[in-house]
Amino acid sequence: KLSVTHLSCEIWHGCYMMLRAANVLDTALLHTDHGLPRLSREDEVLEQSLADMEPAHVVHYLFKLCRLVSRALPSLRVKDMPTHIAEPRMLLFHCSRQSIARCLQILGLPPLEQV
Repeated sequence: KLSVTHLSCEIWHGCYMMLRAANVLDTALLHTDHGLPRLSREDEVLEQSLADMEPAHVVHYLFKLCRLVSRALPSLRVKDMPTHIAEPRMLLFHCSRQSIARCLQILGLPPLEQV
């Protein structure tokens, strides 16, 4: 499930990489129930996991993030959307993909790049 979600976010990875670095993205267009608060907790979860020497915190974070991304993929359309709406959504999926990949690597699991 974790690797599949990582691969699902890959769809928008290439598109995100084409965004201009100078773009100012309006993340206010993203609803908070689509994972932004969950993404911002990554550092906190990693610190807690290190302090407790317990990888379960990272695993729990990953499954919650994957559930949020799975719900957001169909509802946060990128294709055929105006640029000012599509770009923040691509950023959200790109950051989710990076977060999933980092956590999988910390757990010693290589993130899949293709099926």
